[in-house]
Amino acid sequence: MRRLGHYGLVILLLWVTSNFTAALPARPASAQVAPDYAAEARLWLSQLTPAERVGQLFLVTFPGEELPPTSDIATLITDYHIGGVVLSAANSNFSGSPQNLPTQVHNLTTQLQNPRPDRAVAPHKYG
Repeated sequence: MRRLGHYGLVILLLWVTSNFTAALPARPASAQVAPDYAAEARLWLSQLTPAERVGQLFLVTFPGEELPPTSDIATLITDYHIGGVVLSAANSNFSGSPQNLPTQVHNLTTQLQNPRPDRAVAPHKYG
């Protein structure tokens, strides 16, 4: 008898679920499907050399606000293909008033994206 009660509950839940999902509006044909970021990442990784893949594992910091082309961070970016750079006030990457912070971040990240203008680094495509 008790087993029949569980079956009845399961049937009731299936019935309720089927009726509610049938009442939901269908997704319009014009609705965009979310991009497959995992597939994009696999494709991007397949195009990297083993050395570039290893470099992508590293997230580094550096001192100062300037990025001369002969600096260690420029070498890490262009020759070792590091995965990212952490900017921090503790490393003196910023100075001055908080009002200037957005401009400082913009200038520094622009320099980091092309640390050696004589040696172009291929930009990464995200999203």
